[in-house]
Amino acid sequence: MRTHKTPKAGQTALDQYGTRVYSSYSAVHAQLTFCQAADAVSNAAVFTPRGGFGELAAEQLPVIRNSLIRWGEQQFPMRTPLQSSFVYPEFANEDCWDKGGYHPEQCAPGAKKRKRKR
Repeated sequence: MRTHKTPKAGQTALDQYGTRVYSSYSAVHAQLTFCQAADAVSNAAVFTPRGGFGELAAEQLPVIRNSLIRWGEQQFPMRTPLQSSFVYPEFANEDCWDKGGYHPEQCAPGAKKRKRKR
């Protein structure tokens, strides 16, 4: 309202700005890169310690935002392999778990076996 002569012009400018912002998050042309970035961020969020989610969000918001870069044409296939950098915990291996939680160092190949707490 301060930078435009009439209230209607100010509202129109605000609406145009909002449309540009929200449209950038619905970029179909960047769907694959967005999904890959969202996958990486969500996997980091799963293992974020209690109380650290706000800090993670502040660090990772630019990653999500930068993944929406336009490139290529939808008609032509993209040549990037779909890969996930996330490694799932070994749920079936009892040596990796105790009452304290998951311990990946205990289930590495050649790891010294420890006595389990019952």
